[in-house]
Amino acid sequence: MSAVGTRGAWRVPGRIEFLGKHTDYAGGNVLVGAVDRGVSAVAEQVDGAAGFLSATTTAGGEPVSLQAGMDHGLAAGHWGRYLQTVLDRLTANFGPSVPAHLTITSDLPPASGMSSSSALICASALALADLNGWSSTELWRRNIPDRLSLAGYLAGVEAGRPWRELLGAEGVGTQGGSEDHTGMLCGEADTLLLARFAPMEIRERVAFPEDWAIVVGVSGVLAEKTGAALANYNRGPLTLRSVLARWNKSTGRQDA
Repeated sequence: MSAVGTRGAWRVPGRIEFLGKHTDYAGGNVLVGAVDRGVSAVAEQVDGAAGFLSATTTAGGEPVSLQAGMDHGLAAGHWGRYLQTVLDRLTANFGPSVPAHLTITSDLPPASGMSSSSALICASALALADLNGWSSTELWRRNIPDRLSLAGYLAGVEAGRPWRELLGAEGVGTQGGSEDHTGMLCGEADTLLLARFAPMEIRERVAFPEDWAIVVGVSGVLAEKTGAALANYNRGPLTLRSVLARWNKSTGRQDA
């Protein structure tokens, strides 16, 4: 294993869907890009037992203290549940974390449709991976060799799916795809990505017109996808699975 560092820091932007809504988990296409606001995570080693993680945020949540593999009874939608999911999955895939503290800052409006929760998962996972030296291991490089693979893995962390050799673990409760993570981690300035999924592929990078601007108006109505909005969020993927099962039964096919 690579040497443990003293600090890991990542900033991950939010994303905006330009064309294609809930198409990723159906293997469809989407035109997506990163925005100029995001979530930052700084991980620092602290005293304590292996697998201990404390965290603070400027985004309105109270401080949390977590331990890998423990249920701390956090309510659905609590920001600490995302960190627990990250900690448990990384521990399962790469081994115990050094005791750490995460400092989370954000200028991305929460629960506003720009995937602040996915940005939190990505930023915190990457900061912890760098702190522990996991991102320099052969296991990491073999399974996550590039940014697109990284998006696929972190989408699996969120949804609980396995990724190549890396076994799945309990996710945050959503059954979505990997569009958000692809837009965040593979996006470039002034560029939209034309991506398809199942399998993941970036088909084209499209220059955004210089004389255009995207204006985002946040209503203030929160849509916490692991809280009150969870059932509505998961209705699409669950409906698709039902339709696919009926299709395969009636045709004798084994489409996936």
